[in-house]
Amino acid sequence: MSNLKIIQINYILFFVGWIVIMFLGADLPSPIGFLWVILLISILDFIQYKYLKNFLPQFRERNIYS
Repeated sequence: MSNLKIIQINYILFFVGWIVIMFLGADLPSPIGFLWVILLISILDFIQYKYLKNFLPQFRERNIYS
């Protein structure tokens, strides 16, 4: 599996997973402040995406048996 595909799967699962977790803990209907939570999760997801673009290729190229 390519690095880009792994990063995209991680990007989507991180966002959807945390939105679901936060939504389950929110009141129904969700308050307007929930939009700030979505924004924060989006920012954290973007930071993780940028980090993985640099980290994942180095991690996969590393040979632990040498």
